Amino acid sequence: MANIYGHLWTSRFRSEDQLAVAQNEWLLAFERNGLTARQIGKALDTCEDKLPMPPTLPGFIELAGGYRIAAHQNWQAPKRINIGKSERKRRMQQGNAILSDLRHQLETSHDTPGETP
Repeated sequence: MANIYGHLWTSRFRSEDQLAVAQNEWLLAFERNGLTARQIGKALDTCEDKLPMPPTLPGFIELAGGYRIAAHQNWQAPKRINIGKSERKRRMQQGNAILSDLRHQLETSHDTPGETP
């Protein structure tokens, strides 16, 4: 990708380590999706010929024809659960209490000298 997009690609990563992690993630995704070298080459050709910006990993896999569409065709949105106003309020209060506790834990962990969060 760096050969095709240059700085547009490399600027996505702050260090060589981040680039190496991303490369590994892409390779694992290629394996999980059963992409062949020919499919990957075709997707790279498409990037070079038609895409002015580098694709995301899911976009690249789609270009290569690797997504298993059938699994997504049967997807349905979850059904909405109707709850009363008092139950909704109770759940919101419970969620806010959890968030408040997490914020407090984060703040106090930064105040302790010599410890890293």
